[in-house]
Amino acid sequence: MSTATFKQHFRTIKRGKPGKRFQAHYEHEKKTRHGQSSTGRIVRLVLGLALVGVGIVFCVIPGPGLPIVFIGGAFLAAESMIVARAMDWAELRLRTLWRWGKDHWDELPLWGKIVVATLAAAGAAAGLWFSWQLLRG
Repeated sequence: MSTATFKQHFRTIKRGKPGKRFQAHYEHEKKTRHGQSSTGRIVRLVLGLALVGVGIVFCVIPGPGLPIVFIGGAFLAAESMIVARAMDWAELRLRTLWRWGKDHWDELPLWGKIVVATLAAAGAAAGLWFSWQLLRG
């Protein structure tokens, strides 16, 4: 898959309606894949699974875990309606959670923001330490 095709796929997904964008992407891919070789589909599945795996690891250690999981999920959603529905469901839940967190963050006084940021930093440090312990053996 070329870089231009990759960008075009994600622009199409981005323009879709939340809660239906991944299913619409699946339907589009299903219509356009007629007559294509299975090599591209296999590459997309392997790449999607690899990105989801790497994203999960990055969720445990500091890094961009969720965006990587969603990119991998988008590859998988192009091949599976079940994954597409799960991605649409997860997107709506994460949007709701994000709005709730943003609203509460905006309402916090400065000292509350400092406490939350400190706890988040401590959680990230603990995750990094536990990951290091697991990797060390």
